[in-house]
Amino acid sequence: MAAAPFDATIARQYGSALLKRGETAAALKHLSAAAQIGDSSEILRYNLGLAHFQAGDYAAAVSH
Repeated sequence: MAAAPFDATIARQYGSALLKRGETAAALKHLSAAAQIGDSSEILRYNLGLAHFQAGDYAAAVSH
């Protein structure tokens, strides 16, 4: 069964995996997509904040 291309959970999980690998820019892309699709989980907000922090965008990090 193929996954839906805009599934928020998959985007969040993939973004989280990228973040763990140190691929911050790619992680931000997928985590932001998950947020836009409608994921509002605590895990997503934490990982978005962490990704923004690692990217040096401290103001965005604080907002998550």
